[in-house]
Amino acid sequence: MSAIHILPRQMRMMLHDYEQTWSGARTSAWISDRTRAVVRLYLTPTVPAVVFLFVHVRLGTVTPFLTSMSVFTALLFGLLTLIFNTAVTLRKDEKTLQNAHGLAEIIKDLRAIVTYTIFVALALVITLAIGAAFMEPADPDPDPKHASLQVVSWWWTPVYVWLAVHMLLNLGDILVRFRTAYNYLAPS
Repeated sequence: MSAIHILPRQMRMMLHDYEQTWSGARTSAWISDRTRAVVRLYLTPTVPAVVFLFVHVRLGTVTPFLTSMSVFTALLFGLLTLIFNTAVTLRKDEKTLQNAHGLAEIIKDLRAIVTYTIFVALALVITLAIGAAFMEPADPDPDPKHASLQVVSWWWTPVYVWLAVHMLLNLGDILVRFRTAYNYLAPS
């Protein structure tokens, strides 16, 4: 009997590649790198999201966030293209970069993290769009003056916060990989 997979095969491959970036050099630590990564990348965004579950913040509009996240997601796609081009160049010029022993692995990790971050950014854009589509009156007052005031329901805010913090943590990982790649290439 074959297992039923919820996620499409391409998404499972993307998540597998992303998960492979969690393994680091610290294998003798009492907490594994994978556990540390799961706590940092998934539990850390949960803390502020849970706070917003109790605070009930209602956003007046998400249009500026939606616009900026759409542009940012497009820029991440551009970054992914540059990383691909860098990997192709590295493969062609590998012999000239003798001191960059781990550079190929760093580029591979960068590709995986940027791809996953694009997925998270797309999820944030989609949830922002859905939240904007289902805005509700700010005040149940039937006064016609207040009828035009619309807000996003409070329960969208924890979702937005979780996705945004998770994406920011992944952006930090991207910056760390870029720094590492630079250090591999820079003369000592």
